Amino acid sequence: MALVDPSQTLRDLNGLEYPPESYQRVKDFLAAQGIAWTATEWKFGFQPFGLRGKECLWEALRLNSHVQNLSFLDGSVSSFTGMIDALRSNSTLKYIELHNTPCNILEVAMALKGNASVTHVNLIMCQIGANRVQHLADMLRNNTTLLDISLSVNQLEDGVCYIAEALRLNNTLQSLTLSQNWITDVGGCALAEALQENTSLLFLDLQSNDMTSMTATCFAKALELNSTLQDLNFSNNPLNDEGVSALAKSLRINSTLQYIDLRSTGIKSSAVDIAGALNINKTLTHLNLGDSAFGTSEFLAITEALKANRTLQSIILGDRKLELEDAKSLADVLKVTTSLQSISLSCTATDNDVLRYLAEGLAKNSTVHSLELDGCLTAADGVGYLASGLKTNTALKTLNLMNNPIGEEGAQHLGEVLAVESCTLETLLLSGCSLGNQGMKYLSNALKTNSSLNMLDLSTNTIKTVGLGYFSEALAVNSTLQEIDLQCNFLCVESAKIFAEALGHNSSITSINLQDVESTFEAWWYLHHAISTRMTSLELENCEYDILVNDLKCQDAVVEAVLCGEDPMTVAATAEGWGVCESVAYLLTGMDPNVILEYRLWARLYISLHLTVKSGGYLMDWARGHESRLQMVEQCQQKLQLL
Repeated sequence: MALVDPSQTLRDLNGLEYPPESYQRVKDFLAAQGIAWTATEWKFGFQPFGLRGKECLWEALRLNSHVQNLSFLDGSVSSFTGMIDALRSNSTLKYIELHNTPCNILEVAMALKGNASVTHVNLIMCQIGANRVQHLADMLRNNTTLLDISLSVNQLEDGVCYIAEALRLNNTLQSLTLSQNWITDVGGCALAEALQENTSLLFLDLQSNDMTSMTATCFAKALELNSTLQDLNFSNNPLNDEGVSALAKSLRINSTLQYIDLRSTGIKSSAVDIAGALNINKTLTHLNLGDSAFGTSEFLAITEALKANRTLQSIILGDRKLELEDAKSLADVLKVTTSLQSISLSCTATDNDVLRYLAEGLAKNSTVHSLELDGCLTAADGVGYLASGLKTNTALKTLNLMNNPIGEEGAQHLGEVLAVESCTLETLLLSGCSLGNQGMKYLSNALKTNSSLNMLDLSTNTIKTVGLGYFSEALAVNSTLQEIDLQCNFLCVESAKIFAEALGHNSSITSINLQDVESTFEAWWYLHHAISTRMTSLELENCEYDILVNDLKCQDAVVEAVLCGEDPMTVAATAEGWGVCESVAYLLTGMDPNVILEYRLWARLYISLHLTVKSGGYLMDWARGHESRLQMVEQCQQKLQLL
């Protein structure tokens, strides 16, 4: 095993002794990256390591027995020679990610070949190429620990034939992702033939390649013989009707596949064959037919099959106009289904009667938990019909009405649904719905009494001061809402004051998305206290907020421990974000508790100022030339220096 604690032993896996300074060197290296020695996740990105840095990295990996997840992002490491010995010694690592990190794939393969603990590998955008993928395939032939490998966007082309050969011998791998790799029918058919012999693979992602009906026909044969694959993604491949029909017919025989994604594969008349498969298949639970242009007769064939099917749980239907006949048939499905839990429609409903039929079905349905009607409604009256059905429905938990111009009247109908005591909605997505200030008033009044909703998306609704004022009033009394999306709206100083005050009274909100919100520094200033003390998650475009929040959490962990009488440096040595904690602990050593509290307050204010700084900028550059900004920054700096 790798060393558990360098303070207790100085021997590695091979029994070789290491001087104490070796441990201190690698601990200092990790601390400089903001990583504690006891952290289970190491993530490195953006800044490439020099030779000495890489030596410390691999030495740390070899000696450490806590790390489980290791990630390299955007070219932080190019040479992985040292990783070979490091992984041979390390026995705790489970997950390795190389994202946008061109590398010598032979070194990576050799490192994995000598390791017996890694189970998940994600190599995305690593420029592996059709020839070099052979090194990974050689590793997979005899590997007995890897469960999941992702090779997306690596220009593998028909080099996946090497992977296919490895699959014939490997009976451990469960998940394989090969999306966006320019794979043609040569590689596709090779994979299909390998599946006839493989007995371990459960998940296969082939989306966005260049496979045609030839590959689909080969897979149809494989699915008739394979008894382990559960999840198959063929989306964004030009399979067309011939290929989809072949796959559909194989589903009449296959008894293990649970999920199949056929989105954007050119489905038209082959939808009838899919319907025929649904009449017979007893194992499929998820079916994606999105972005398909089949007509009314095909749609009716599928809905007729759904009435009899008792296993399908989720279906995404094609991108098409929903006719009255379609709506009647789908409503009948809602009335009788005992298995469907999620329905997604990407279509255009020009007649409000379409929604009236769906509403009638929803009123009698007790199984569907999620309904997506993104871009399907053209008038607020349609929402009125939908709302009438939802008032008596006790099953629906997620409703997606994004990109529907429902306006104020539609918001009023939804407010009536939320006000019903028996309402079960937990997630309501209303992005791009033209709600306006009056629409916000209707929704906000309902939120004052609603006790079911915990996620509300109000992004891109041109919400201004008055509308946000209504919403703030609701937040002050609502006790169940946890997540709010307000991106692409407006936030002035006045509305920021009101919003901040509401957040001060609210104890349930944990996440607010304020990306692309048009605002001013003064508005952010009023929000800073509520944000820094309350939110566990905050998304702000082009702001280094993740780092700042992590620093704030590290600081608070040390402050709280010190106030409870613990030694600052002892706390810092075991805390996440060790480098930050050590600096804070050094400042707090010997400090009076009252001064510590004042320090934390000013540090919070200082960190909150960074919310207004774009990524890559500097705080003083941002403040220079603005007297009010300079005063606030300088005041925080002076206070912190004095303390």
